[in-house]
Amino acid sequence: MNIIEIYDTILAGEGHFTTREIARATGTSVPKTCKALAKLAGLGKIAKIRRGRWVLLSKTRRLRLPELLAGAPAYCTAHTALAHHGMIGQIPDAIYAATTGRSRKAATPFGAIRLHRVAKPLFKGWQTRKGGEKIAGPEKALVDFFYLGAAGHPHFKSLPEVDIPEGFSWEKALRFAGDIPNRARKTAVARKLAAQKESCAITASQDSAEM
Repeated sequence: MNIIEIYDTILAGEGHFTTREIARATGTSVPKTCKALAKLAGLGKIAKIRRGRWVLLSKTRRLRLPELLAGAPAYCTAHTALAHHGMIGQIPDAIYAATTGRSRKAATPFGAIRLHRVAKPLFKGWQTRKGGEKIAGPEKALVDFFYLGAAGHPHFKSLPEVDIPEGFSWEKALRFAGDIPNRARKTAVARKLAAQKESCAITASQDSAEM
């Protein structure tokens, strides 16, 4: 089977695939499939995101990448989700995600991806979009930021100015924080939430006074 037929097989798929899946679908040997995929990557049609795992660039949704890269459940959170919900104006320097798999970072044609392992009791609080992207809700995105910051990750040292969206629930955020199994980190996150709530209240009061 030639490279055009292999590409047609890829186009008919979901947009993400493994080398072995394409080899099996086309009846081509794995070595020949590897060469064909490398050529397609060189032409800018597909990209390798990890060993044996590829994406079709024209079909790939950027925020689907963390889960595909992780090879385990994952959802976008922290800076990425906060920006998605309009809570911060700063554009994240990478796609940040939580996973039950191992922490890792990777460079992709869509930008850098940073996967951070979180405790299983905390792996919740995301919403799945129509395109399959999993994104933390506003409360969980904020809690995850503080949780990872409490672990000493340098990318979570300070939070840009936060705009709390309508319908945001501080009580819901505290419930998520209550799921943190490590007592010290749970306490640290609860304190961060309290300080953030107070800061937002002061900002809202100042804004009202200026109107």
